[in-house]
Amino acid sequence: MNPPNGLNQGLDLSGLNLDFGSDASGSEASTGVASASDSPVAAPEGDAVARIAGLLLTLGAVDDAEKVTSASTLDSLGVDSLTRIELAVRAEELFGFRVDEELFRSWTTIGDMAAYVDEHEAAAST
Repeated sequence: MNPPNGLNQGLDLSGLNLDFGSDASGSEASTGVASASDSPVAAPEGDAVARIAGLLLTLGAVDDAEKVTSASTLDSLGVDSLTRIELAVRAEELFGFRVDEELFRSWTTIGDMAAYVDEHEAAAST
């Protein structure tokens, strides 16, 4: 399907899996954006590193989720600033709690992020 109003402008958008349907309900068909629940993050509930790796894979930030370890940094994975914002939004949707920008920036490694997720999930389950 073609993008509305000629937004393609010679760019190959086929790899983005966008759907420019005419649904006006605000659903994925009208926005072209999948929700975090659509992401292929299939890891055990307690394995936050694997779920974060799955998010990075879904966002196209990494090509192999197995390359993501607790010692990985977003910089070492080549994650740009726009993808960091998307990661924060998707993580909020997936994990069910908001992380302020200052805290997000303070994390040095994926392990730091995962530890926070594990702590938050443990506190929520008690």
